[in-house]
Amino acid sequence: MVQVNVEIFGSREMRKAFEQLKEGAQRRIGKQAVQKGMVPVRKAVRDRTPKETGALKKSMGSVVRNYPRKGIAQAYIGPRVSAKYERPDPRVPGRMRKPWMYGHVLERRGKHKGFMRAGWDATRAARKAAIAKALREGIKKEAAKAAAKALKKAGMA
Repeated sequence: MVQVNVEIFGSREMRKAFEQLKEGAQRRIGKQAVQKGMVPVRKAVRDRTPKETGALKKSMGSVVRNYPRKGIAQAYIGPRVSAKYERPDPRVPGRMRKPWMYGHVLERRGKHKGFMRAGWDATRAARKAAIAKALREGIKKEAAKAAAKALKKAGMA
C-alpha cells in the first residue's frame, strides 16, 4: 500500500565493512535490518488503524522480500490475506469482512484517509535507528564468523 524507497548512507567504515562481506551475507543482513526497521512502523500503523470490527487492525503486518539482481530488500506493509482475520460484518448480517479487501480503500478515501502514511511518517527516526543498529550487529556477527573460520583454517582453533 505505502510505497517508499529508502537508502541508508552510514559511515564510510560501516559501508566498507558491509561491501567486504559475501553477497549472501549482505542479502541476509540487509533483509534482517529491514525487518527490524519495520517493527516500529507496523506498531504505529496498527495504532492508527480505524477499528470497527478489529479485523483490519489485527491483520496489519509486514513482509520483506529480497530482490538479489537489483540488490534490494523491500518491505510491504498492509493487511494480511488470511481467512483467520475475517469478522462478521456488523452492517450486513451473514457477510464476512475481509480486511485485505477494504484496507486500501480506507487508506486512500474517507475519514481515516492516510492512516498508514501517518504511521510511516511518524516513525522516521525510529526506523532509521533500528535499521542502522541491525546492520551494525549483522556486520559484527559476520566479521566474527569470518575470523573464527580463518582461525580454524589456519589450524589455530
